Amino acid sequence: MFKITKQDTASCRRLVVEGELNEQSLAELRRQWRSSSEELGGRKLVIELAGITLIKMDGEEGIRGLLREGAEFSAKELYTRHVLSQLERRACDTANHE
Repeated sequence: MFKITKQDTASCRRLVVEGELNEQSLAELRRQWRSSSEELGGRKLVIELAGITLIKMDGEEGIRGLLREGAEFSAKELYTRHVLSQLERRACDTANHE
């Protein structure tokens, strides 16, 4: 199961992502991120990875792509934070080599 929940405050919109990250779910996340980016009105936009059950290889590629486009991610679970940290490092390395 894959789910995205929007949480709005005066200063921030969070896209809380749960479930499996694969090519299809990342395509939906990318659509939600782009449409939310247009509705912010000066607020911050954060993609929060919460309750992630699996990140497939194509899901990792999608996250790196969003990072290169400027998306900001957060995660609370230790393993998800570790994976996210690795993906951020790889996205940065890729951007530096282009």
